[in-house]
Amino acid sequence: MDILFDLNIVLDFLIYERDHHDIAQKCNDIIEEKNWQLWIAASSVDNLYYILLNEAKRLNVLKEAVQCYVPAIRYRF
Repeated sequence: MDILFDLNIVLDFLIYERDHHDIAQKCNDIIEEKNWQLWIAASSVDNLYYILLNEAKRLNVLKEAVQCYVPAIRYRF
C-alpha cells in the first residue's frame, strides 16, 4: 500500500518538540510494520528542506545535519 504523508505530519515526525510527534511516530511505526511505502509530495521537498534548515539554525546544529534527511525522501516520477 502507498501512503502519502502531508508535510505537517513529516515535520511532526522529524521535529521532536512538535505537539504531535508521538502520533506521527506511531503512524510511521505502523507503516514500517506493514511494509507500506511512504511518500511525500514532490512540491513539499523544498519546504521541508527550508523548515528543517531553519530548525537546525534555531537549535544551533550544522547545516549538514539537515541535509541527511533529503536523500531519504523517495521521488516517484
